Amino acid sequence: MEIKLLCHCGSKFKFDWDTVRDGVLSRINCPACGVDVTLEAREVIKQLSSFGSPPPPVAPPPPPMAVPPLVAVPAAPPPVQRAVPVRHREKDGQDSRTIKLVVVVVLVLVLVGGGFFAWKVGQKFMAAVDTAQEMAGMTADDSDITTDVNLMADDAVILYVKHASHLEVAQACTEYWKSTMNKNLAVMPEPEDDEWHRGDFPLWPAYNGYVRILGTLDWPESQYEGLAKFLSGRLNTLVFEERDVDFSGEFHFGVYEKGERKFHARMDIDKDLEEKVTMENEAWAREHGYKPGEGILKEFSLGDADEITKRMGMKLWDEPESDDPPPRFVLREQPAASL
Repeated sequence: MEIKLLCHCGSKFKFDWDTVRDGVLSRINCPACGVDVTLEAREVIKQLSSFGSPPPPVAPPPPPMAVPPLVAVPAAPPPVQRAVPVRHREKDGQDSRTIKLVVVVVLVLVLVGGGFFAWKVGQKFMAAVDTAQEMAGMTADDSDITTDVNLMADDAVILYVKHASHLEVAQACTEYWKSTMNKNLAVMPEPEDDEWHRGDFPLWPAYNGYVRILGTLDWPESQYEGLAKFLSGRLNTLVFEERDVDFSGEFHFGVYEKGERKFHARMDIDKDLEEKVTMENEAWAREHGYKPGEGILKEFSLGDADEITKRMGMKLWDEPESDDPPPRFVLREQPAASL
């Protein structure tokens, strides 16, 4: 028997049912919406069994809809108008960002400049190492270049005066101070470590015919060069002047004889961190042993200056070290009140 049904969802469908074979009707679901319509199908079968002809399909009543309870919902409050402050970009903020940018740029420049300076110092250091290795590899009987040195300034200024009496050299120094700077100098024994004064100039007695006067890097160039020239004329002798800056390698070297400046060389570091060597009277240096362009350092150096001192007879490298050296003295500037 063909059974037709109309689901409450509006779908029509049919199925076959045999009273002998099927007996009690099993569960029937709508193929469209899946709702259980077994009761409706049994009702249709019952009617067909009673009247013998199939009635029109009856739509099953729709399932009851759940009605939610009514809940009073309060009306939403009207929106509150809030005044939002408008933040204006202040000039101080712009200045702060500008300052930060300037600081960053300055730091970058400092790092770049520092790296370049370190590179230049490293180049100089490697050149000095190569020079030392070259000198160490030379034989001891080489009469032109040896590892023994006369010049000994290290972050200092030294005048090497060819004279046998340090007291006469001291007396000539007092004359120079008085005539050029209107100051008095006192000659006194070398003080203890805690008794040094600003304006003290150690005076070492003669060794192998040379008296040495020491000064710091604060000693003005015009003063120590002027004193070297004065002593060479006043004592009718030979004076070497040396200034050495250990960190940068800058140096001065001068030769004064009988009041005349015979030769002068200097090396300075310019604003671009480049080494600049200048010389006065290079021909005189060539006559006294300077050979330009030889060795690792192609320009005049303190090594060349040392060779000139040897050619002119100065010999200080063999000065013996002693726990009880001969007495040394100091030239000390006197206070202005004592003038």
